[in-house]
Amino acid sequence: MFDENMPPKLARAIIELSKGSNHQILIIREEFGAGTSDVSWMTQSTNKYGPDVVAITCDHHIKSRPHEMASFKNNGLRAFVLPKLFTQYKYWDKSAFLVRWWPKIVETAETSSPGELFLIPGRQTPKDLKAYRSPS
Repeated sequence: MFDENMPPKLARAIIELSKGSNHQILIIREEFGAGTSDVSWMTQSTNKYGPDVVAITCDHHIKSRPHEMASFKNNGLRAFVLPKLFTQYKYWDKSAFLVRWWPKIVETAETSSPGELFLIPGRQTPKDLKAYRSPS
């Protein structure tokens, strides 16, 4: 599920490239409407699609918003947070980055546990991802 910060055309390109896989890929603004709060779409997506929802987001603030982290974990979501600089990349650089990382994101999502959050580094070469552990 792609968040509102992802260019819709890029999200649709990933959807098209992923046809034939056993994954349903959605765009949050198309599913729940533009401007839907994070807590709302997290709850709605779990209610509608069950516990295997994976979010792709540019929102690094989720880590510092206790109510969003609680909703994220309580709803058993999995999330991949793109690098902070992703929003500053030019369109084609965003496209190349996401296409390059997509197989690793899918592979990691398939073996991850509910409530796990992964921070994708800004490097161009994909590598294994480890779940984010919030400082306690």
